[in-house]
Parts: sequence; C-alpha cells; structure tokens
Amino acid sequence: MFLNIKLRPSADEERYSNLFRQAFELKQPVRVRGEECLVIKNLNEVDCAITLERHTTALVGKFVKYTSIDGQNWFDLNTMEKAEDVAIPSNVFPNLKESDYFFFPEAHRLAFVSKTGFSVNTVVTFLEHLFSRVKEGDEELEVTIITDTAQIEQILQANEIRKLFVKLSYSNADEHEAASQVLDELMRESNASTFKNEMSGPINPESELVKAMLELASNNGYAEATVKGEGDIRFRTVKTTNYPKVIDIQSEDSTLLEKVASFVINLWRRH
Repeated sequence: MFLNIKLRPSADEERYSNLFRQAFELKQPVRVRGEECLVIKNLNEVDCAITLERHTTALVGKFVKYTSIDGQNWFDLNTMEKAEDVAIPSNVFPNLKESDYFFFPEAHRLAFVSKTGFSVNTVVTFLEHLFSRVKEGDEELEVTIITDTAQIEQILQANEIRKLFVKLSYSNADEHEAASQVLDELMRESNASTFKNEMSGPINPESELVKAMLELASNNGYAEATVKGEGDIRFRTVKTTNYPKVIDIQSEDSTLLEKVASFVINLWRRH
C-alpha cells in the first residue's frame, strides 16, 4: 500500500528525510485503536539504483504493532477469585506484528507491506500523530491514502453520476495531465490547504473539471460518487479511500526494495 506524505510549504528531499528520521528517533509508540500501538522499529538508509544513471535514496525498516495492557482487576482461573499483585514487565508487550516499510524522500511516498493488522487507515493515524510531534513552526502536514485508479475509472465510465464529492489538497510538484495541472496550480495560488467540491447531477463525466478533480483525488485527496454503471439496477456509492492502491510484487527479499523503488520513482518522479 502507498501513502503520500506532504508538507506545506513545499519541502525538498532533505526535509522529508529529516522529518522521517526525527519521527524514528522519538522511539515513541502511538496508540492507534483501543489498546493497539504502533512504533517504528528500525531505520536504514539505502541507495537504490533505478537505472545505471538514476539512483534514489530509501529509508527502510519495519513498523511494529503490539497490544498495550493497562488492565486492572485481574481474574485468576485457578482460584476463581480476583488476582492480586499481577506483575507485567513494563517493556514487554503481546501480540507482536511487523510490516516492512519503504520511504522515498525524493517522491515523499511511503510504501508498506500489506499484512493482517496493518490497515492503511491505522498507518495513516500512526504517522499523522508521529509527524505532528516533529514538524517545524508553521509547517502543515498531511498523510493521504493513494487510491486505486480503477475506482476513478469506474466513476468516469459510469452511465450516470448523480452526486460527486471531492476533497483535495495541492500536490508537491507531482506530474499531472494538463487539466489537473491547471487545477493544482490554481489551488497553490489560492494558498488554501484544502479544496472541497460537491456536485449534484446528472454530472457530465467528460467535463474537464470532473476529470481534473478525480485525477488529483487519486494521490492528493479522495472522491465519493453516487453512480449507476452498466448492468446496475440501482445507484451505488463509490468511495476511493475504500480501495487503496496495492501492487503484487513477486520477489526475493534481496530485490524487493529495488522493485518498489523503481515502481514509485517511475510513477511519481519521472523527471
């Protein structure tokens, strides 16, 4: 799965690298849901060869998830009575799960291995809390889910679009089609941190405005639409954040990073 980590005002590669390093150096877990906590276990800097002439830097390591037990009033099954003096080491926690992550400061994109217990929303919550502790002065930070463009195509190819809601933030110098590039630049000029637009239909999917908003939404926001497609009896809702972008990479551990790096840089940093 993939996340777009964005700083405003726009930041360079060094700032993104420092942001992630500072977050790691905190070594502070974040409670993300109930008793579940996440922490960055380790961080290593690796030089990745995209081509013979093209290299990029990756910060790689593992996210760790565990359960923080703060319970009181324990019960002893042997005695069927309240347990007294239950001592749990303060540095040991159960239900360990790990997931590899790959952060590319040049593209300000983070990829992580999809595993049970590591939902994309959980990781977004974790990173937003962590980065909020290390961002500087007037910096604004946003972590957005990069969504599967197939859902955007579903909206655009629908026979009828009854409603469309889009929330956007401007990109950090990403490449776009002409129409969405114009919209992105207008958002920058306005100095607005977010842009929301709600439309009611019937909506023309061939509209340049609709296409521009949806193209930006796949990396820099989200879209929700009420549509009726081919073969649909009734209208249905398509919400892009329900479909995070996932790629299937068959690889040995030794080549996984290079394949992920190539995918990220070729897709989001082609220059």
